[in-house]
Amino acid sequence: MESIRSKVHFVSSGRVDPLLKLRLQKIKGTQHVNLFQQSIPTQKIQIVRWPVISASAVDSTASLSSDDGKPSTSGSEVRGPQRQAPSPYVLASKLADRKISVSVASILANQRLGQRQMSSILTTLSKWKAYDRCVEVLEWTQTQGRLRGNIFHYNIAMAALGKSGQWEQTEALFQEVEAKGIPLQIYTYGALILAFANGGQIPKAIQLLKDMQANGFPPNEACYGAVLRGICRAGEMSEAQQVWGDMRASGVSPNLILCNIMLDGCSRQGDWNQAMLMLQDMMPLYGIQPDAISYSSVIAACAPSGQLDIALNVLGNMKISGIPRDVQVYTSLISVCIPKARSDTAFALLRAMKDQSVYPNIATYTCLLRSIGGNGESRQAWELFREMDAFGIEPDQAAYAALVDVHAKQGDCHGAESAVQLMRRFGSVPNVAVYTSLVSAYGRAGRSKEAMMVMERMQEEGIQPNLFTFTALISACELGGYWEQALETYEEMKIRGIKADEVTFTLLMSALQKADRLEDINRLKMEQDGVSMLSSET
Repeated sequence: MESIRSKVHFVSSGRVDPLLKLRLQKIKGTQHVNLFQQSIPTQKIQIVRWPVISASAVDSTASLSSDDGKPSTSGSEVRGPQRQAPSPYVLASKLADRKISVSVASILANQRLGQRQMSSILTTLSKWKAYDRCVEVLEWTQTQGRLRGNIFHYNIAMAALGKSGQWEQTEALFQEVEAKGIPLQIYTYGALILAFANGGQIPKAIQLLKDMQANGFPPNEACYGAVLRGICRAGEMSEAQQVWGDMRASGVSPNLILCNIMLDGCSRQGDWNQAMLMLQDMMPLYGIQPDAISYSSVIAACAPSGQLDIALNVLGNMKISGIPRDVQVYTSLISVCIPKARSDTAFALLRAMKDQSVYPNIATYTCLLRSIGGNGESRQAWELFREMDAFGIEPDQAAYAALVDVHAKQGDCHGAESAVQLMRRFGSVPNVAVYTSLVSAYGRAGRSKEAMMVMERMQEEGIQPNLFTFTALISACELGGYWEQALETYEEMKIRGIKADEVTFTLLMSALQKADRLEDINRLKMEQDGVSMLSSET
């Protein structure tokens, strides 16, 4: 123990140096450790170490030499650390840096990279959405003998392209793999299916599912999920039901992700009835417990038709099931209040979510603004904006458009213009939805000429009107008795290739009827009947 004490200095302190304690634990026997712990529990230990001398320091000093004054060349000569190759993360950073316009070969050459390092580089580039660079790296690997023909590298690059919907390039890589005779994997098929689905090539994705089955690669949940997600986003729910049936017939059991994809498709179409059936079947048929996303999708499906009672019933079932109600669930429920302007229920839900420490986001506030009707409730809208400012939530274009629309419903042109000015003051540029609400505000106030001026102003700013903008302007002309301008607006719609819907056509007919323009009415009716007959034949 004395030999140990001779190599340490004791300084008054309140703890034991952990490094010395670790060294003592390596000494054979435990009596030294126990003696040390008991005798000096309040001492700070400072270990005296010999300085570490690098190889460069050995070469540059003459004091560390042999007896004859020459540098030592014995086997115990101090050597410097070997230069280590950059990590895959560092190399991927250089490859993804757009400020550095260098080739892949100049970065990766002479790095002695293995298969795993290349997989890490490709995966990192994919996560950073550097898809083009990912393909360049794959092409470079095919010029390197030790890295050529690795199916895992192809899978990573194809999946990266598939995420961005670049189906043509993904298909080319798939064909390259087949041409080189590299054995395919289910992940290779899955990457191409993902590319077809995200690229809107639904028929190709469905056909590839059948090809997989024929080639001895039964599609798994991920393959079916990619196809179903693409179909649901396209709004083809009948096709989605067909693929769902084929999936079950092939022996693939639905999981929570697949069920939520189907529920999301019902939500996009506003098919609350089908969404409720799917929700009710999840536990009895598939043994799957719905989560917050499931319930939120069903509630959102009730929004287009304003099925508030059904949505509230779903919320009650969530409480019974013990599933936490998050901001997405409450936002979906508030959106159900929009069609029938149930702002009283919407604000009651806002208070309820705050009581449960669930705080609203920008989507929540936008739905609240849209739920406000035209009954002089603009004060509530501005209070919501002040509350957003207090919470540090920055309004977006949708929120500003909803604020303008609140004033438009009341025919309050001054309030609508004030909202637009506020929007510009905070650096947000009005979009077509904002201008459409502004046109509607002037129209409802009976100021049709100013509504036409707003239409001219938006086009001068490079914003092109859509169907709703033209409909708002025709409505303003109808209210002000400007039948000629209404007819001109309709003709401009046809020139732009915008087809009038039933609401637009009804407003135009009303404007012409007020002016006793029977000839124009009959002409437009014949024109409309001809279009209807043509569309029914095709």
